[in-house]
Amino acid sequence: MTLRSLVVPLMGLVFTASAAAKDIPPELLDLDRERCQRTCVAELGSEQVCKQLCDCTVDEFKERFDYDEYIRISGDLLQDTVGADDRKILDSIAQKCSANIAWPPKPEPADPSGE
Repeated sequence: MTLRSLVVPLMGLVFTASAAAKDIPPELLDLDRERCQRTCVAELGSEQVCKQLCDCTVDEFKERFDYDEYIRISGDLLQDTVGADDRKILDSIAQKCSANIAWPPKPEPADPSGE
């Protein structure tokens, strides 16, 4: 899963909320969380892991960005024009959230000898 595939759905409809607000509207964050969950489950297949990833990512957005920053970064993501400084922030969010996930154990590879 790429950072872009997780973040772009999260920030897909930010243009619908009031630009006067400084906090990101909770309804918008909830919508982004739902979109993230759908995209993530389609790619990873684990609702439990995706819930953790999406909750963490949305919480980080809420903590790190005000509404204006969220709108600006969202537009950049949709146009694939994210600057280096914002890319570092988004990458740090992805790394932090991925590091805190209780990943399911990987299945043992089959024994090629058939034993």
